[in-house]
Amino acid sequence: MALTYLSYGGGVQSTAILLLALEGKIELPEFVVFSDTGSELPETYKTVEEMKKRCKEAGLHFETVGSKIKGAEPGVSLHEYYLNVDIHPYLPMVTNPRCTFNFKIYPVRRYVKTRVDKAGPKPWAKSMLGITTDEAHRMRDSDLKWTENVYPLIELGWSRKNCIDYIALEYPELSVAKSGCHCCPYQSPKSWIKLRKEHPDLIAISLEMEERACSKGHRIGLSRGRKIVAYGYTHT
Repeated sequence: MALTYLSYGGGVQSTAILLLALEGKIELPEFVVFSDTGSELPETYKTVEEMKKRCKEAGLHFETVGSKIKGAEPGVSLHEYYLNVDIHPYLPMVTNPRCTFNFKIYPVRRYVKTRVDKAGPKPWAKSMLGITTDEAHRMRDSDLKWTENVYPLIELGWSRKNCIDYIALEYPELSVAKSGCHCCPYQSPKSWIKLRKEHPDLIAISLEMEERACSKGHRIGLSRGRKIVAYGYTHT
């Protein structure tokens, strides 16, 4: 029988799934796994710690995993890896998902594979993913025969707003922000402005990443290909 696990990201949707599961309103996974890139926003780490505590109280195993990349120290953070990498791409890129695979997908898969019954019929595992109706285009069948992707929020007919409203109403003590690395190339200009205002130390890391990449011949920046310095950001 396939085991069910939650691939937890610390954001709104996956936190809604975990809270619903702990309440018994949807299937309770056998464990929760969070892949720590080492470059998450402080708000995300705060949410992760809170949900880890709630899982412990409920007797639900919460596992934190990290990167394991050839040529790099085990558990190296995403931003430290790119500050020191000597092979292209020298920055996380929208057009190259290597960072997502190396720091999010592969660490989870490695751990889950240690938990499944490989003697049983496939799929060995079901991965609960936090995708909502407003982003249903992101739904995919798993590229692995031993894993099946399931979408609890899609089954409920929930949008991201439903998740936000649910958390605000039922868990007002929680402040759950959109998850993502502080150096994520998918960020909008508004997100970079917010990062500069709230976490100047983190945008300084992104600026250093761009400068190091530029010194190696990289021509594009972190803001969807545009350099952050183009917005007038400089080291303080």
